[in-house]
Amino acid sequence: MYSGSGEFMPTEDMALAVRASPRSAARIARRAFEAAMARRRKVTAVHKANVFRSRTVVTCARCARWREFPVVQLEEIIVDAMAALLLRDRCAST
Repeated sequence: MYSGSGEFMPTEDMALAVRASPRSAARIARRAFEAAMARRRKVTAVHKANVFRSRTVVTCARCARWREFPVVQLEEIIVDAMAALLLRDRCAST
């Protein structure tokens, strides 16, 4: 296989993207909320839903919060904005 950034490339001209299934996304969201209950009661869902049509991870996080963890605060942020925030904070601390 040819190497690709975040993709499987069986040939040079074919790329296959891997995404989370609704079942695994729901499991990941649930574990995040369970961990948040023992900590600061806050979950930040970092996603790329502005580009990808599938909003599986964001939807699962919203459902988990609404159904089982109403006391946990859910923050949603696009991955590009999160990268900028992390970079800004890193540069400010040096």
